Amino acid sequence: MKQTKVSKVVMELSLALIQYLFYLLILPVMSVRAFFDKKEIYASLENGHDLELKIFNTECNLIKYLPVSRDILKGKIFFVGTDLLIKNSNDTKPGLISLYALRKLSGINHQSIKEINQEYMEKTSVIFDLKLVVRFLLALLFLSKRKIYLNSLNLMGVKFMNTTMCDAVELIKYKIKRKEKSNMYFINADTLNKTYEQTSLRNILNKTKYVFPDGSGIKMASNMVNMPLKQNMNGTDMFPFLCQMAEEEGIKIFLYGAQEGVAEKMKEKVLQKFPKLQIVGAINGYAFHDNEVINMMNHSKAELVFVAKGAPLQEEWIDLHSNKISAPVIMGVGGLFDFYSGNIPRSPMWMREIGMEWIYRLLQEPKRMWKRYILGNPLFLIRIYLWNKKQKEERLQKYYETSLEKRRYSLLEHTSLLSYRLYPIMKRMLDIFVTALAVLMLSPLMLTVAIVIRAESKGNVFFTQARVGRNGKLFNMYKFRSMVQDAESLKKDLVDTNESEDGVIFKMKDDPRITKVGKFIRKWSIDELPQLFNVLNGDMSLVGPRPPVPSEVAEYVSNDLKRLHITPGITCYWQVSGRSEIPFKQQVELDKKYISTRSLLIDIKILLATVPAVLAKKGAY
Repeated sequence: MKQTKVSKVVMELSLALIQYLFYLLILPVMSVRAFFDKKEIYASLENGHDLELKIFNTECNLIKYLPVSRDILKGKIFFVGTDLLIKNSNDTKPGLISLYALRKLSGINHQSIKEINQEYMEKTSVIFDLKLVVRFLLALLFLSKRKIYLNSLNLMGVKFMNTTMCDAVELIKYKIKRKEKSNMYFINADTLNKTYEQTSLRNILNKTKYVFPDGSGIKMASNMVNMPLKQNMNGTDMFPFLCQMAEEEGIKIFLYGAQEGVAEKMKEKVLQKFPKLQIVGAINGYAFHDNEVINMMNHSKAELVFVAKGAPLQEEWIDLHSNKISAPVIMGVGGLFDFYSGNIPRSPMWMREIGMEWIYRLLQEPKRMWKRYILGNPLFLIRIYLWNKKQKEERLQKYYETSLEKRRYSLLEHTSLLSYRLYPIMKRMLDIFVTALAVLMLSPLMLTVAIVIRAESKGNVFFTQARVGRNGKLFNMYKFRSMVQDAESLKKDLVDTNESEDGVIFKMKDDPRITKVGKFIRKWSIDELPQLFNVLNGDMSLVGPRPPVPSEVAEYVSNDLKRLHITPGITCYWQVSGRSEIPFKQQVELDKKYISTRSLLIDIKILLATVPAVLAKKGAY
């Protein structure tokens, strides 16, 4: 016993010194990095023993735990021991490397930390510890950088659950108790290779939510795509947990599949371990017609059915017949019957801990398994690599398209904002330029009209009327006089003949106040030309809602007042759409449309549309 303790101390010191040498080599690099990154060089290692243990403040697991070598040399912890996470009742020192940590790496930590620690205590020796270190180093192949676990994963287009053994067993119990129909399958590297060639198998697997990851190949592939597994959900490992749950809950089990005699032999062996388990049926997968099998299952009132016919036969059988079977849960379990019947021995635990169970299977049946493992495993990893590369390219393309769309939107947003801010300035420049040009070109016409108006009737050539401008500001609007001198006083006698449907504005097609010259200039909208001077003065714009008279504004409801939010104009939407023939309410709606959509381009379009509208003389009176 004393010799064993000495050997343990020598081993621990040797391993700790090797680790400490690496720590001294890495320490300067980590110090420089911490200085430039402006962060602490060390972080605390959480543990269940109230020990102050320091690790490097980095995400790189290969060097992260090197500082713990100091604590090992000080005797705080062992290099190899029980797990750090919980404190043992016998006050045994924990170890940096533990049996639980090893199994967690390989995803087969299906038992509790306490149970695995107890197993370690029963097996511990210098040789066992050295082997444990070697296995741990090999299992680092399954180490994932990512610590965030998704609940659902996808490999090569097949979706599957990412869960723990405990949660999976609870889920199956829940489904059975609630009598919810659930088809459940396991996928491994070979299954996914088959889905690559058989889309029908992939479609069957994607029909259900309950697909479990099975095997080190799936774990390695999940790490390759940066989506780590919580645990390896091997069907052979799950079976005893399901038997224990079924025995406790009184759930009836039916075994269907494998060669003749295998299911019956498995039943005998399972009942030796779980004597109260109700296995209500055990038949082989080839001696009975499908309808006979279904009748036997239903007659037995089984609640949990295991189908062992191998992929893809079992998945196809379950998919085809599950709706005829009364059992809530049906599981495809592959070669599980061969293992539990004793026909094929299971690989030793140490091989499972390093993810090499497939090598044991290959050695057992080399003629049948060489293609599956020697060719299939590398092919699977290549396919995963190519699939992941394609997924990254698609995500990158999607990101690029989304980013491009965002940039376009941002550019449009900034352009729109710039246009919004520059619009009043540009609009005013357009008003001044076009108006000045129009006044210059139309001066002979306006002079002629002034002379003719003066010759026909006495009074001013121009008619000046108070109008309501932007935000209710009053201004004098100019027009060529098209009516008799006392037209405003005569309007009171004509109120009853107002032809405007709304009654807000006054319109009369054959207004007796209009002179002969006035009728002509109204028809061709020449009477509006003096308003060009209102535009130059800034009271009006070329394009905008027509300015109302104060008496009209007095009749406005709150919605109509929106017309007064901007500078009034000579022409707008309703002037080019029918003018006086358009009812007042529709005029308001068209003005509101302009207010909400106005831009320099729209202004130019309305100006260009005004010319044919004037020539058409529609609604001009």
